[in-house]
Amino acid sequence: MAQPIFHPSVEGAQHGAKSLADFLAYAAKAGAVGAQPSNFMLQSDKGFKSAKEIKQTFQKAKMRLDGISCHCPFWVHTTAWTGSPTIRPFIPADVAKKSPAEIEKWAEDYLLAFFDLAAGLGIKILPMFWGVAFGWECATGYPWGFFKGGDYDLIKEGQERFVKKTAKLRQRANELGLYLAHEIHPGTAAMCADDFNMLVDICDGDKCLTVNADPSHCWEGEDWETRFMKVGPRVYGCHVKNHVVRCHMPLRIIEGDWPKRAMQFVDIGSGDLNMTRYVELLIHVGYARRYCQIMGSKTAPLIVEAESAYRDLDATSANGIQFVRDNLCFPVATGSFEDGMGAWAARFARAEARRVPATTKKVGLSFHRQLLLALGGTSALALALGRASVPRKSSRRRAILRYCTPRARRNLGKPPRAVRKCALIFLHEIAGQWMRSAELIPLLLPKTNPEAD
Repeated sequence: MAQPIFHPSVEGAQHGAKSLADFLAYAAKAGAVGAQPSNFMLQSDKGFKSAKEIKQTFQKAKMRLDGISCHCPFWVHTTAWTGSPTIRPFIPADVAKKSPAEIEKWAEDYLLAFFDLAAGLGIKILPMFWGVAFGWECATGYPWGFFKGGDYDLIKEGQERFVKKTAKLRQRANELGLYLAHEIHPGTAAMCADDFNMLVDICDGDKCLTVNADPSHCWEGEDWETRFMKVGPRVYGCHVKNHVVRCHMPLRIIEGDWPKRAMQFVDIGSGDLNMTRYVELLIHVGYARRYCQIMGSKTAPLIVEAESAYRDLDATSANGIQFVRDNLCFPVATGSFEDGMGAWAARFARAEARRVPATTKKVGLSFHRQLLLALGGTSALALALGRASVPRKSSRRRAILRYCTPRARRNLGKPPRAVRKCALIFLHEIAGQWMRSAELIPLLLPKTNPEAD
């Protein structure tokens, strides 16, 4: 029986005002089966909580630990070198007073300790994103000023910078069997699929460099299907999130007030993106299979990250969890929809084949020809396919006529090419699923190609 391969879950980064216990209680009440807390929810006054304490909190809430959202510290780590003040909301006040190099070192040490905690919790896939490794000029996505001049090359320098600055983190992640799932996102080291694939290339295919799929960040030309098909084999995590883009408004306006911007995050069910098609793509690229294999689980999480500039955060997230539960955690097909037709045809053919007269065997018909003759008992298929190669007065033709029904015999009067063409259309479009035998297709097609007629 078909079973769901997903379960509803929710990210905790937007719910930072809640404690871990409060966040889990909220998520469970909303209908989530699991949760993905942020790294900040796992902190205590003296660093990180112990893995034992965190596990007990999840067990008490009867919730699954589906990962840990750690976008902010990674972004700080690879952006600190720019000296941008935008990293300050995500670091302690005393750390914010340090030099860019010291802040970067702090972020690296923080992440290394975080890796140990994740490994202790049995979490192998970490949703995150790398910072502005190529500089703010490249992050604009438009080469003004120029990305390359007489004495500089921002892209080449950025590539070297990324490889060097991430080397220690990637090495430790590989030692612990962790996958760093970059969320392709504006204002990060990879803002589109080609950017991400470039990062993989310059790091010699490092297996820890993976993707956390989120379709809501595709609004500047690259649609979500194109993006995630390009990076499909490296999709190890996902978020479920939707948006709308207001018509005739500039996407790159210098405006920090979210309600005034062209792109708006919205509740999952009413945005521009078709979430069912997105989940089908996640299945297609292998996300669920990879997650379950790595995490040893029976289902993979669909992590809700619902945001809105107008709707209450808790209400938006709860609505998103329920939408995922009721609409996206569907029983997954165990085979092609054609299998139902193929199963009927195969059962019928086996039953009919048992009634093939002994005379057909005497005239040397192969098993597959006999099978077609069996179908010919109720249709003209066998006769139409066989008549061109069976002499009019041969014993083989007499065997066919002896077995065929009167209706099939009457088709003898029709033009051979027309009958054969109709039969082949039936064969290709209706009976194709069960007739894809390696022996049967070569047997029929060389002499009876419908395109040739």
